[in-house]
Amino acid sequence: GFGGTTVPPVPVIPVNRQVSDADTIRVDLTGPEAFGDPATGDLFSIVQAIATDLVDDPAALAGHLEDLDAVLNRMLTAAADIGTRTNRIETAQQVNKDLPLSLTSRSSVIENVDLPKTIMNLQMQQVGYEAALGATAKAIQPTLLDFLR
Repeated sequence: GFGGTTVPPVPVIPVNRQVSDADTIRVDLTGPEAFGDPATGDLFSIVQAIATDLVDDPAALAGHLEDLDAVLNRMLTAAADIGTRTNRIETAQQVNKDLPLSLTSRSSVIENVDLPKTIMNLQMQQVGYEAALGATAKAIQPTLLDFLR
């Protein structure tokens, strides 16, 4: 650090986005995750060491190959992770695009009725109800003589 003080590492707080009811995806990637930790040797410190050795000690350049391989593997892993997240987001995007169509088709099955058939059934039930009322009324029809008795 500067002036004898050490700077504590910044905690990694992932940035997540909810893309569906059940799926949350991390949408960020920190520099140390992609390029390595500056304290232990990141891409930039390795490149700086290569540049310095290129001028001062060309024989030491071979020693940096392992460091470069480690940084390259870290970067490839980060790129693969980003690719995986991208695929998950694209899949969620397609599902979310298809969802309104699916919901619309489901609601049309539930809500849409065959109006002529429904009206005909209702009229048939109404005719049957009126016939039942008429038959009941005739069967228990009181007459003036029933009241006089």
